Amino acid sequence: MESQWQKSSRSGSNGACLETRYADQVVEVRDSKQPTGPILIFDPTSWAQFVVGLALRPVNSGATSRSEST
Repeated sequence: MESQWQKSSRSGSNGACLETRYADQVVEVRDSKQPTGPILIFDPTSWAQFVVGLALRPVNSGATSRSEST
């Protein structure tokens, strides 16, 4: 059974957000600005590892978003 799409509580008002939902033993991720666009699919373990990796990343790690690098 699919859950509702959820936007991160840390999402700002600039519209640059990801939405996630749990569906049939997977985690689906999409761009909130393109709800009919492509969906990335992760197994729950991989998604959890990704989220933990983000949480452990230094705040000023030098990573930039696509809009910042252009």
